[in-house]
Amino acid sequence: MNEVGFNAFSFEDILNMGRHDERDYIPAKPSDILCFSYTSGTTGDPKGAMLSHGNIMVELAIVPDYVKFGPDDRHLSYLPMPHIMEKTHFAAMMYFGCRVGVFNGDILKLKFDLAELKPTWFPSVPRLWGRMYDVISGMFREAEGAKKALIEKALASKLEHLHKTGECTHGLWDTLVFNKTKAVLGGHVKLCLTGSAPMKAEVLDFLKVCFCSPMLEAYGQTESSGAVTVTNPFDTTSGHVGGPTRGVEIKLVDIPDMDYFSTDVFPEGPRPRGELCFRGPHVIPGYFKMQDKTTEAIDSDGWLHSGDVGMLLPNGSFKIIDRKKNIFKLS
Repeated sequence: MNEVGFNAFSFEDILNMGRHDERDYIPAKPSDILCFSYTSGTTGDPKGAMLSHGNIMVELAIVPDYVKFGPDDRHLSYLPMPHIMEKTHFAAMMYFGCRVGVFNGDILKLKFDLAELKPTWFPSVPRLWGRMYDVISGMFREAEGAKKALIEKALASKLEHLHKTGECTHGLWDTLVFNKTKAVLGGHVKLCLTGSAPMKAEVLDFLKVCFCSPMLEAYGQTESSGAVTVTNPFDTTSGHVGGPTRGVEIKLVDIPDMDYFSTDVFPEGPRPRGELCFRGPHVIPGYFKMQDKTTEAIDSDGWLHSGDVGMLLPNGSFKIIDRKKNIFKLS
């Protein structure tokens, strides 16, 4: 035991331990802890979220509700493995028998990995999606003459088609214009995903038509083992995070100091607002050796308090509108 309270072993050490102390295989139980995933610590010290086997299996169970993976699907692993987003994606690829390629280590050379691997599934984060949006929209703006007119007509036509039908492909315009932008992701992507932070609706719609692929937007956090809401692949509107995934309960809790209430009504109708709270098998058992922080995040009834402010839309989806703030009254 070293001064920080744990032992470090090499892989060879572990193999030798097994050789000298053979034991019967004990299958994992859903409640057994699979791994720790440390939160970012933006509001304090990082906390070790304990993810159980059951937590991860629940996330895998919802995958077929949105996409059918199989042996012909390919995933490019480039997001940080400690992040819950890549943890669950990598586990899903293994579970459904897909192929996985690991990037070269330099995110600036990701385009070469995309061209080589040609993934069929591409999850990413708003920062990278935003860079792709900037590059492609910049290329469109720089076009001149008949080429520029063709691009503008194609983009307007596909966006109109998307908003009417939810479809991201078009036989004519894809052949003339968008097969080139589709090739940015390797040319074989059939579904994209974004998560970890909000994205503007206009950026999402632009990327859908340029990559000729639906784009799911997922919402969740480490403490919920990943996604607890996901958009429909063929939703005709963007700017929300979809409805609850299978097995999760969601409620909105009033925040009086911020004037957010589950009884809020706008001119267009009821719009319940409040702190998003989740309950169900997605929620982690707690933080490692931090019972006080566990109690702060997960109440006695099992509700995980996200700290995010959501609004329930008429179609049953949620929109993230704010972050709960710690307000101190001085008088």
